Formats: sequence, C-alpha cells, structure tokens
Amino acid sequence: MTGSRPLRHKLLHLACVVLIVTAGFAAGGCQPQPTLAPTPTRTAMPPDEQAAETEAAETQEPEVVEEGEQEDPTIISIDLGTPPETIDPAKVAPLNGAENDLVDNLFAGLFRINPQTNQLEPGLAESWEKTEDGLTWWIRLRQDIYWVKINPQTEQIEPVRSINAEDVVYSVRRICHPSTGTPLGYQPGMFLIEGCEAINAMRNPLPTDEDIEQTLGVKVIDDYIVEFTLTEDSAVFPSILAMSMFHPVPADLVDVEGDAWTNPETIWTSGPYTLQPTIPAEEGYTLIANPHWPIERTGNIDIILIGFDNTGEAYQAWKEGSLELVTVPADQLANTPFRNDPAYRMLALPGTSFIVFSYESYPVNDPLVRRALSLSIDREAFVYETLAMTRQAGLPAASLVPPGSVLAPPFDEKATGYDPDAARAALEEAGYPGCYSFPRSYFYTDDTDNALEIANTYIAMWEKELGCTGRFIVRRKPLRELYDLLQTPQTMVVDNEETQRPIMITLAWEADYPDTQHWLADILGCQELFPDAYLDQLRTCGTFDRQLEQAPGEFDDETRAETYASILDGLFSDTGEMPVIPLYYYARPLAISDRLDITDTHAGPLHFDRWVLESE
Repeated sequence: MTGSRPLRHKLLHLACVVLIVTAGFAAGGCQPQPTLAPTPTRTAMPPDEQAAETEAAETQEPEVVEEGEQEDPTIISIDLGTPPETIDPAKVAPLNGAENDLVDNLFAGLFRINPQTNQLEPGLAESWEKTEDGLTWWIRLRQDIYWVKINPQTEQIEPVRSINAEDVVYSVRRICHPSTGTPLGYQPGMFLIEGCEAINAMRNPLPTDEDIEQTLGVKVIDDYIVEFTLTEDSAVFPSILAMSMFHPVPADLVDVEGDAWTNPETIWTSGPYTLQPTIPAEEGYTLIANPHWPIERTGNIDIILIGFDNTGEAYQAWKEGSLELVTVPADQLANTPFRNDPAYRMLALPGTSFIVFSYESYPVNDPLVRRALSLSIDREAFVYETLAMTRQAGLPAASLVPPGSVLAPPFDEKATGYDPDAARAALEEAGYPGCYSFPRSYFYTDDTDNALEIANTYIAMWEKELGCTGRFIVRRKPLRELYDLLQTPQTMVVDNEETQRPIMITLAWEADYPDTQHWLADILGCQELFPDAYLDQLRTCGTFDRQLEQAPGEFDDETRAETYASILDGLFSDTGEMPVIPLYYYARPLAISDRLDITDTHAGPLHFDRWVLESE
C-alpha cells in the first residue's frame, strides 16, 4: 500500500474505533506484572498433583468495572514500511520487523524479551518446573489471558475463552509440521523438542496425526499445564519459547478457518492489543488496546493506526508532523543524521555481518594481527556512510552478539571497537611495524551487489590506519563457494591465487533462536566440542569453548550472563582473541516524534504497550 489514502481510510473509521475503545475500557482492569518463577532446577511436582491443583483453582473471569466517564483514548499514527506478508506467528520471518511487531503485540507469548535488559520476562507462562535430568519440563499457563475479538454488533472487545494447554500443543505441532512452512534456519531451536526434527523431516508422505502423537514431545497434562520432552537439558529452552513462532494460536479457530484465520474480520488475538475488523488488511492495521489484558501496560497508547508505505510519502508526512513514527526510506539513509539526532534511531535485528579468519593461515594465525585489523575499522563511519550509500541499514558492532539476544551484555553505543593507536601497537608487536613485511593476503567476499565496494572500504581503512597499502587482494565468489572454501583444509587446496584457502572471508549470520549461547557456540564453537558450528576455523578448543559447553546447564540467569560477558570480553575486547571481526548488526532505521517515548531500546520487536505519548 502506498501514499496517504490508507491513513485517510482508517481515519474514516476513527469514530467507530473510539466507541469500541471507550466501551471496552470499562470491561477490564490491570494486574501487576508476574514475577519469574524460581529457577527450575528442582524436581517438579508430579503432573497428577499439578492437575489436581489446577482443577481446584477457581476459573477467573474478566473483571467487570462499572462504566463511567471515560477519558479520550490516546491515538498515534505510525508507518512500518514494507507491509507484512503474514501475521501468523508460525510463519513470520525473523528479520521482518513489521511482522514481528504485529505478532508480539497481538499474541501472548510464553515468554518475552525485555528490550532494555535482554532478560526474559514471563508472559503466558506462569511457572515452570523440570525433572532432575532436565528432559521433561512442565509449564503452567496463566488462566487470565483470553482470546478476544471485537463483536461487530456491540462494537466491544469481548473475551472468547482463555488460552489453554491445547492451544500451546496444537501450535507446537503446527510449527514442527513440514507443511506449515515455519522458517527453520541453520540450527533450529525448535529441534530441542523431542521428535520435532523427525516430524519436520517427514515429507513424502507427510506425517499423520498418529505420527505426531507418537513422536513429538509435547502433550496436554490438563487445561493449563503443558509437558515438554527435550532432547537435552538446556537453560536456553525458555529463550526458544520466546520466539514469535511459539506464540500460541487458537486451535479451534485455525482448524475451521485455515489460512483465513488471520483476516481482520476473523482473527482472535490474545496480546496487549487486538485488531480492528472493519478495515481490510491491504489498507493497513488499526490496533486497539485489549481491556482484558491482565499484565500492566507501562505505556499509554490506546489506538495505533499502522500504515505500510514504500514510496517515501509516509516519511514526508512524519516530517510534517502527521505521523509519530516511520521507517526511514532506504534512499534517505545516507542523508539522515543517525549519529547526532535523537529523532532517528537504528534498532538491531537478529543478524550480524563479520569477517572470518582461517586460524591455519599466515599471518592471521597471530591474535595480534587479527586484533590490529579489527581495531583499525571505523565501524561508525562505515555504517553511516559507506553502508548507507548502498541503501542498507546497520548498527556498529563491537561484538558478535546483537542487542535483543537473551543475556547479552547491555548495548553500548559508544563502544564501537575502533582504536587505531591500539591497532598500530598490536601490529608492531606482531612484528609488522607500519605493515612492513606484511605478506600479500587474499580477502574473499561474495558476488552480490556492493560487496566489492564494501570490501574495499575495509581495505582502505587498513591502508590508512596501519599503512598496509597493496597488501590485500579482493577475490569474489558466490556465497556457497565461499562457505565451501572456508571448510576446506589448506592441505586439500591447490596453492594458487584462484583456489588458495583465503585468510579472510566476509560472511553473515541470522539468528535461529534469540540466545547468546546460540551466537557463540553455534557460530564460533571449536569443531571438537561443537561439530555442527557454522564456522570451521581450524581453531584449537580453548577456555571459552569449555565455558560454552557448560553454560546451557547453568539455570541461574545472572551466573550465565556473567559467563557470557566474560567470554565476550576475552574474544572481542582490545586485548581479545578476535576469532572474527564483528562489523555491523542488521538494523531497521526509524524516525520518531519527540512526543513519543518508545523506551531506551536498541532492538525489536516494537512493544507498543510500553510506549508513552506526551501531551501537547
């Protein structure tokens, strides 16, 4: 959808929307945010006792408050750029900002990642326990989170029923089923659930209901208790359950409506907002605060009018004050003052670009050389100048792990990993003062548009800061060939300029699940301890590998976070081993009104229930 027509169309419905919200707000109140359950390391209560306890609990109904005089709702208009292809939680693309924004606000997840602290917060999950061997987990659901919809006759938001264990089990079966088309990635987190990988591999023929029942490790214990059987004991399991794909869907509605269940006139939602049904999806979305949402909203936004514009018209409307938040168009990135104007912000997506070293290749087998090359890259200048000129958005990365990953250290905008004095000192200590006698080295990049320009930018920085003029030669190959070349031992490669194993390759990674463990172990892990790790750098296993091997068995979040902070410091500080050079995080560029506070967040999805619009 383009232009301002969709926004005008939605405003025609505003009187109806205001009526819905005013009536709806009288129907429910808020309860305090639940606290996290005790660390699930003790033996759990047996399922039959849990079931009995649940049956004894009183069924909670939405609290009804006498209707009285209501304040006018707080309304904002925003534009999220490219329209979503789906708002089905099982099908959203990990790097699609708009899709994840909508799913996170329309559907309750079992867990949610706090965008400021990178800590998990409970959502639908009220408490959880596991057996001593960690292979069986029981998750108890809150009973006061409801599927809701807008009644077209009364124009009020009404509860349909509470989310139950059957919804959760149905949703897990659905994302494991190969016909659903759930995005998997290279190291699918959902395969931690026993049988999910086997079910997903059944393509011809497709798995039957009996196959799923017998194979998949998830089942209903009672209305509000779900049992998971895992392939291994792992503290990252709650992080996996925080993914958009694991947000439950209403089993009975999806069975009846099929793919049409997400249409605005059909959909049931369960999150802090619901969807106005009278506006076609192609016209944009209107989100309305759910009065039956039991978790406290820290923001004050009642109605969100959302458009999707690819023409630049929305950006111009934001400049004129008609919109509170927009996506900055790609052709405007190079002209936008992200570095010094708080109205503009880059929010990290779960993807990182980096340069990979071959540990067997001279001279980068020396950590001093690797460190010198990393410290001499001005990532801020690269991101906001070179990368922006190619119409790509990024956030300077001093570490491999992007903001928004569970238990990642707090993001520091000023820590960009650029220190040319330290870089020159490291190179001199390595025996190459002023890059004297540094050997000619091949630097490989892919054959996509702008890849050569980007690679030459890094080389220009090495020449400027280190004096390494003419020492790096760029070679280009298709990405698949680059990865194959990286995994080929030097002894198997013909020693000539075209086929020599490169000392450096530019690659990237998109997260398969949002946990720091994944970013370190599944990418950098040494082959002896992590044989399925993405990179094969022929690196000898070290202290940090052994720490990573033990980290999933640590269920105290504070201790696990301290472990990762120590590892990251040992790898990427100015005295670190530097196995790769982190370059930039994938990002979404936003322009934000000075009246709108979206919290001090550096990663998505956008949490509308935390936003505050200041009065004029």
